[in-house]
Amino acid sequence: MSVAFLIHTHKSLGQISRLCGTIDQGLQSKFVTISHNGSAEDRARLASFRGVDRVIPAIGGRAQFGLIDAFLGELRRLERESSPYEWIAVLSGQDYPIRPLSEMAAELNQSPFDGYFHHFDTTKPRNLPPEAIDWPDHEVQTRYYFQHTLLKRASAPTLRAALTFPRRLINRSHDYRIHTGFGVTFGRRAPTPPFTPEFRLHGGNAWMTIRRSAARSVLRFVDDRPDITNYFRRVLTPDEAFLQTIMANDPALRLSSRELRYYDCRSAILGQMNTLGPADLPRAFESGCYFARKFDIDRDPEILDTIDAHLATASSSKEPTGRREADIVLSTDQPRDPERGSP
Repeated sequence: MSVAFLIHTHKSLGQISRLCGTIDQGLQSKFVTISHNGSAEDRARLASFRGVDRVIPAIGGRAQFGLIDAFLGELRRLERESSPYEWIAVLSGQDYPIRPLSEMAAELNQSPFDGYFHHFDTTKPRNLPPEAIDWPDHEVQTRYYFQHTLLKRASAPTLRAALTFPRRLINRSHDYRIHTGFGVTFGRRAPTPPFTPEFRLHGGNAWMTIRRSAARSVLRFVDDRPDITNYFRRVLTPDEAFLQTIMANDPALRLSSRELRYYDCRSAILGQMNTLGPADLPRAFESGCYFARKFDIDRDPEILDTIDAHLATASSSKEPTGRREADIVLSTDQPRDPERGSP
């Protein structure tokens, strides 16, 4: 049972090396691709790291379609090369394993599901835990029912403050939006959004683990519906809705909203997940997830050593790790809801 990893990175080559080495040590059958938003020199260094099979240049731009393009490109490469992977896991360079990866491989090998990632139907009421990804209804409208043009890639606090009054004034209108959370964008209301009762908009976590069957479903959809793909190219944060919407509307796929990686969005600013420190590790270990994000070894130089020590103890004892209450709430390991196309 082989797992392909696609790791999106842009900084901290030393931390990326540590992540790839740990994956290489933890799994025998795997394939690691790094999509790096950096210089050619950095990519050459990354290619020399232990456990790295391929490095590709990334298209930069937070909350843009570049992450999805990298993902789709890697799926197509894996198909062209007839790679023997059965699952693909999307990581960032600030992820790190918090359970033995042999346990992850064993669970995926026995899994009845085609994908694991937090996702939700934006048209239905939801009661999600505070650390989960979610948006209020007005943000759903701004992000996905408007077509946005990027005016400025970065939005410093001073620029956001200067745009406060015109943004609030324009955003009172029905048809126009200025958004400063992910750069500066100007949006016009889409005359014909693609969402219908039969094709409902779903949101969720972009850091997902999906079976090859789900990956092929995504590629078929992209090939068959370029109109919807192009529509999502001009929404805000397409990485939190495009793939999720495709898979959740495919009745052939069985998806679980159980997370396989731990994260915390409770005090997130502008969509940035909290950086985890030593005090967060007990909760992360208790979650039962296999990875956690995000870590910063510049801020906490010894935190990965602490995790490695925990992994060594877990591997030697082979005690089952618990699951946090939020995972139980988010789990959809139930019979399929035929209206949703996912459990």
